[in-house]
Amino acid sequence: MPQIDILNTEKAQGIWTLEDWLYTPAGTLHGQGHYHETYVKFQGKWRIQHLCLSRQHVQSDF
Repeated sequence: MPQIDILNTEKAQGIWTLEDWLYTPAGTLHGQGHYHETYVKFQGKWRIQHLCLSRQHVQSDF
């Protein structure tokens, strides 16, 4: 579940947790982190203005 903070009627920010697995012939990658997003209201609808991925953990067997 994300944590979303409404800053005003036109702006918000959110943090989403992330866990992913990538399987390739070369090996497996397992990662965890967060998406940090900012949102703006455009023509009455919320849109992503900026997105940044930060990883706290990456494990691979490459």
